[in-house]
Amino acid sequence: MYGILEHLPGDCLVYYEPKVRNRCPDFVMMLPDLGLMVIEVKGWYRADVVAADNNTISVKGQTWVVRREHPLQQAMKYMFELMDVSRTHPQFQKLLQIGGEHENREHAIEEGHRPCKVCQP
Repeated sequence: MYGILEHLPGDCLVYYEPKVRNRCPDFVMMLPDLGLMVIEVKGWYRADVVAADNNTISVKGQTWVVRREHPLQQAMKYMFELMDVSRTHPQFQKLLQIGGEHENREHAIEEGHRPCKVCQP
C-alpha cells in the first residue's frame, strides 16, 4: 500500500484510520482534482478467498471458512457516512458534487453503470 501512496500527487491528503461516526476506514484520500477516495485494506491472500459476491467474501481461516463483508461494501458505507457528515458541516459541503447528474452524491462505478461525464475519458 505504501508503494501506491508514495506516488500520489503532492496536493493529495491521506488520512489513516480516521474516525467517521464511530467507524474507521483504513484510508481516506482527498485528491483536489478528483474528490474523496476510501480504501479498505485486507490481509488476505488471493488463494485464501473461497467465494465472493457483491456483498460478502468467504476466506479460509486456520480451521474454518470465515464470511466477511465485501471490502467494496465497507468502503461504500464509509463514503456514505462521509457524505452525511459533509452535508451537516458547511466547511465540508464543498466535497460534495454540486450540480449535474451526480449532485450531492458519490460517483461509484457499479455493474450496469452507464457512462457519464464523470467516468468518460
